[in-house]
Amino acid sequence: MPEPSTAPPATKPVRRLGISFHVTVQLVLILVVVIAANYLSCAHHKRYDLTGKKDFTLSDFTEKFLHSDTVQKRTQPLRAIAVVKRESPHYTRIYNLLDEYQRLAKGMLEVEFVDPLRQTDRTLEIENTYSQPYTEDMVIIDARQQKTSDQPAPTSPPKNKTSPHTSGASPSQTSACATTAATSSHGKTKTSSPPA
Repeated sequence: MPEPSTAPPATKPVRRLGISFHVTVQLVLILVVVIAANYLSCAHHKRYDLTGKKDFTLSDFTEKFLHSDTVQKRTQPLRAIAVVKRESPHYTRIYNLLDEYQRLAKGMLEVEFVDPLRQTDRTLEIENTYSQPYTEDMVIIDARQQKTSDQPAPTSPPKNKTSPHTSGASPSQTSACATTAATSSHGKTKTSSPPA
């Protein structure tokens, strides 16, 4: 009797062209999905606060105020100047809060961050402009209307009216008072209204 052969069974040849085609199609589809997801996330940006106490959610009053005619129909945007050290434990929180304010104000809030250690000239300029010496992290909200060269000068001086919030400032300065909020090392916020 003939002895059975120990030859391996015949196998099908690998179709390399078919496999490379499928891999290429899969890579292209993955790339299209990633680009589409990136586009949709930018076009429909939504933030979610997943903290238990809703620490990063703005109040309804704040959102309504930033969408209100008081802010949206101004001739010039509000200015928020944050004088905060980059190393401050409050920097990230203040940055995110002002970024959210700016997003909701739809271009009617300009935000400027000043590091007092790196930008000493700008810090001194802010101290002189707002009569608020830098002692700790602070945010200044400036709602004053800036005079432009188009506006005519007043022909007669306005009557001297004072507001309880302006500490006897002149009427040209009472249109909006600069308010500062400084965050102490304990995380508490204090506010004051410097003379304008």
